Amino acid sequence: MPSADASSRGIAELAPPSTGHAVRLLRVDDYPGAADLAGVLPERVARYCRAVVLDAGLDRVLVGLVDPHDAKIRTFIGDFLRGRHVELAAISQDDFDRFSASHRDAGVRPVPDAMFVPAVTVLDIHGHAQPLGEEAAGELLAAALRAAVLRGASDLHVEPGEDGGRIRVRLDGHLVPLEQGIDPRLFDRIVSRLKVMADVDIAGHRRPQDGRFTLVVGDQRAEVRLASMPCLAGEKVALRLLDHGKERRRLHDLILSPTLCMSLVEVFAIPDGLVLVTGPTGAGKTTTLYAGLEEIWRLDPLVNVVTIEEPVEYRLPYAVQVQVERAGDMTFAHALRATLRQDPDVILVGEMRDSESANIAVEAATTGHLVLSSLHTDSAVDTVVRLRRLEVAPWLIAATLRCVVSQRLVPRVCRACVRPAADSPVVRRLMETGVLKPEDRASLVEGAGCEICRGTGELGRAGVYEVLLVDAALRELVEAAASAAELAARLTPDNFISTARYCRFLLTDGIVAPRHVAECLPLHRGLAAGL
Repeated sequence: MPSADASSRGIAELAPPSTGHAVRLLRVDDYPGAADLAGVLPERVARYCRAVVLDAGLDRVLVGLVDPHDAKIRTFIGDFLRGRHVELAAISQDDFDRFSASHRDAGVRPVPDAMFVPAVTVLDIHGHAQPLGEEAAGELLAAALRAAVLRGASDLHVEPGEDGGRIRVRLDGHLVPLEQGIDPRLFDRIVSRLKVMADVDIAGHRRPQDGRFTLVVGDQRAEVRLASMPCLAGEKVALRLLDHGKERRRLHDLILSPTLCMSLVEVFAIPDGLVLVTGPTGAGKTTTLYAGLEEIWRLDPLVNVVTIEEPVEYRLPYAVQVQVERAGDMTFAHALRATLRQDPDVILVGEMRDSESANIAVEAATTGHLVLSSLHTDSAVDTVVRLRRLEVAPWLIAATLRCVVSQRLVPRVCRACVRPAADSPVVRRLMETGVLKPEDRASLVEGAGCEICRGTGELGRAGVYEVLLVDAALRELVEAAASAAELAARLTPDNFISTARYCRFLLTDGIVAPRHVAECLPLHRGLAAGL
């Protein structure tokens, strides 16, 4: 394994995305059913991606690509077919041309509706199947739950209103309407049925309640966390969908710069110390931590991995996963103490929430364990100050902290309607602050809006990263309890990738639009100087 000083090689350069994935080469003629599946991908998407759907089931799709190594195309196909397991294979350009001429130019046959309408089953906390309700309420609820899973939604909101209720799902960070103007009596029946499925008191209308149930859509299984809340128009119910069967992601799926990705792979391979991922709620911190665990396990399948989370978001077959219960005795601090008696090699602590859990985690990192965790901070440098405010001694921080990854998510440009970005005040501001250089202007793109992205010009999200590698010089400052400003003054291209630098990489590679980059950059001119 790399030593604790593996980061000293630096992360000065950001390279364009690439991949060395091995994929199967298939013949379209070996899949006679592909002709009936031509409508799964709209013609505009199929031609842009040079893709053919070879096989499909209720929740899985096999797609042949002329260039399966193109990271943008892989991501676009995954975003478009979200909610289904997508397997990619290679096909020849000749195969694609023949298929397009035979089946697309001659008209696309509709895809049978039954192919993508899997059954919906709900299991209560005891594993017993629960009815979805009678007639209209049951049909509406089944359709909403099915759509949420098949579209890859993270949340489903059932919201009351004066003139009727509505149901919305969160996709790519945005709440998208599914049903609106639901009759109040029908809406109340839907809320009651959800509360029964989650095993909470259906008569408790005046207090918030929490519950859970298991949702099975076709072959996909998701754990659902229900939270109800009284409001002026009735009761609002929010469902968080945790897809335990979701494909485990690697760091190279998240971090598109191979150079930066490799540096972080080396960080996660360090046998001890503390690695923190920070950012706001919904920034993908848990996904990054899980991807880091995936790298650790692939490097050493014999490692003893324990995770402590609230809740457990995805099942990891190689880890012992502990779920924290705030109302009981299994708090983060209690679970951490118990874990240290289980001979762990790697400990993932879902979040450092208080001084007690932070100190236990940091002390564990001094005794030969690799500890991964998350914090809510605005930047990588602020994380050091935040640890001190959690009453962690500066010398302990200096001795253990290896790396801080600060992140947030921004919309990706829809590749089906991509166009050169127009000149705008945002672009000029990015030029003025040094985030972009004059020669970068020709690389900027945005989405025009099409039926594929629902007119938004966006499809999927990309991570924006800021990475701090704690080298010897920074370690001395941390031990001396230096301020955030003093730490920032000692940052170099070898130990720090700023948000602005990573944003320039995303912009010039045509992954995100300028207006979205501006939302996650500091507003002060001086912070972009010298990039």
